[in-house]
Formats: sequence, C-alpha cells, structure tokens
Amino acid sequence: MGNKKNERKLTMLHARGYEYNRRIPSVTLSGVWLKNCDFAPGDKIKVVPKKGKLILIKTEAAQ
Repeated sequence: MGNKKNERKLTMLHARGYEYNRRIPSVTLSGVWLKNCDFAPGDKIKVVPKKGKLILIKTEAAQ
C-alpha cells in the first residue's frame, strides 16, 4: 500500500435507477492491477468503509 506505481485514480459515479432524484455514489473496479493484487473473479471480498476510503479484503478465494 502507498506504492504510487500501484495507485489508481477513479471517479465516483452515481448509481442509475436506484431512486428517482437521488444521487447515490457508485464505483466499479476492474483491471489487471486487481489480479496483480491477488484478486480473481469469483473471490469473496469484504468492504470496510472508513471516512474517505474503502478497504477491500479477500475473505475467500474463488473455487
């Protein structure tokens, strides 16, 4: 963590069709960099929300 080479800059979007006239934040992560961080399709993850940040933790590897 904290390695500038591995950092990604993204834009927080809003979820479409969630509730009329409410802007609900949404973010999608994809890319080889996730694989390089030992994430794979089908992995179960836990998202730990902190003020101004989200921490992703793999809880179970894909079968």
